[in-house]
Amino acid sequence: MLKRFLSVILFLLLTPFNSFTASTEALAILNGAKYPQGFLWGTAVAEWQNSGSANCGESNWSEFEKQTHKNGQPTIKGGQKSGKACDSWNNIDRDLNYMEQVQLNSYRFSLSWEAIEPRPGEYNQEAIDHYHQVIDGALARNIQPMITLHHFVHPAWFQKLGAFEKQENIAIFTAFAEKMFNEYSNKVKLWCVINEANVSGFQCYIYGAFPPAKARHFSLAATVLRNVNSNSKCNFLHFN
Repeated sequence: MLKRFLSVILFLLLTPFNSFTASTEALAILNGAKYPQGFLWGTAVAEWQNSGSANCGESNWSEFEKQTHKNGQPTIKGGQKSGKACDSWNNIDRDLNYMEQVQLNSYRFSLSWEAIEPRPGEYNQEAIDHYHQVIDGALARNIQPMITLHHFVHPAWFQKLGAFEKQENIAIFTAFAEKMFNEYSNKVKLWCVINEANVSGFQCYIYGAFPPAKARHFSLAATVLRNVNSNSKCNFLHFN
């Protein structure tokens, strides 16, 4: 059994998802696998990485990819731009079909906050409806959806306000989170509020590889982590 699981994991890691077609060998391995009752075997994506700025809109990352360091080098190696990335936004049925092919039964995805709320307090119903399509498509294939509310990316306007560096901005994120929970919770039972806050704090404010790339700002990293972790309105229990 362990050998089967490791074989599938290696196969999935080595296969580009955007061009993925399940092989006969992989399906044979999965068909023979036996999962415990209620075990979730799935995949996870961050929306900006999967759909790009062309689909999601203006974010801290879309701004970051346009910038350069003090030495003139682009902030992202080779000056690469996200564009449409895998264009999952326009091909969600394709991607869900791939998941169904390899018999996944769960899918964790993040919401594009910048697409849903392109300006403070203004919500884009088309983007909200898009995620209903994602959720409904997953459920129709017996794939359990799990929503991540913040996966390293947020609107450019939120970044300009100071994002999570300022405790008062937690209320802005909380308002978005509550609206999304009220919108989708009748169909989605699994939620992740903030993906890897510790990784984000390190990459944004210590190592400086993520926007706003404030390297070696140790006290600021601590402030951000305190804001997102200690404020009760950012706590997962707030949604129960």
